[in-house]
Amino acid sequence: MDGVTTSEGMVIAATALDAGGGGGHVNYGAPQSNPQVGRGLGLLQALDMVRVQQQMSLVEAISSWEDSNKYKVMNSANAQIYFAYEDSSACCRQCCGADRGFELKIAEPSGQEAIRVVRDFKLCANIFDCCAMCGCCQHSIRVESPPGTYIGSVFQNCTCLTPRYTITDANDEEVFTVSGPCFCLRSCCACCLFCDLKFEIFSVQTGDEIGSIKKKFSGLKEMVSDADNFEVSFPVDLDVRMKAVLIGTCFFIDFRHFEKSSGAKNKEKNLHD
Repeated sequence: MDGVTTSEGMVIAATALDAGGGGGHVNYGAPQSNPQVGRGLGLLQALDMVRVQQQMSLVEAISSWEDSNKYKVMNSANAQIYFAYEDSSACCRQCCGADRGFELKIAEPSGQEAIRVVRDFKLCANIFDCCAMCGCCQHSIRVESPPGTYIGSVFQNCTCLTPRYTITDANDEEVFTVSGPCFCLRSCCACCLFCDLKFEIFSVQTGDEIGSIKKKFSGLKEMVSDADNFEVSFPVDLDVRMKAVLIGTCFFIDFRHFEKSSGAKNKEKNLHD
């Protein structure tokens, strides 16, 4: 089985079961009408939610060293359907922390990369916080599937206490908006530190809530590291390309609000960005 090799020479071979949650047979769903949709996205065809589980790094737990992020993506039956790993330089991780640029590569069961999430490093956004959500300095990601084929982007909007995002499709048309919780409550109320946090997903066309990204409290794992758990829900009949973009949005939210900041800063700093 061929794996996916990172720039640091690590080979990843994703292990997954079927998208339906049993039997060891991969169900790729109905044939896609768009020839650009590959087998990897077919794993999302019959799903209305996925769980994203960040893998805890022992190095991070016992030191200030920032390791590359790795995640399992699972269906509702906790059967793994993808393995995602960050491809970035050690220098960027240590010096730029949560603001670093990266490629997040999401591999299907065969080890073939199915989805790629790309975030460019923007110097102006890291030097001037007031510019980080405006114009060319705006925090954003783009999502590709298969790698090299653009299927959508996510942009963080300029807000004060409540994080908001805009999601566009392959034609750069606004499709969804995402509205997060007021993080001032998390800072003011100690009990809120142990609560789940919900980012609501709304349709631009109808204004209705069509899904959510929930950051689940991870217990001890979360207290000793920045490894987090998420649930992403969406309509079962949603275009699989937009399902992939929503999964990419989950990773983006993790980096923007729950990832450890550079140097000795605590990850809670990012909750107010």
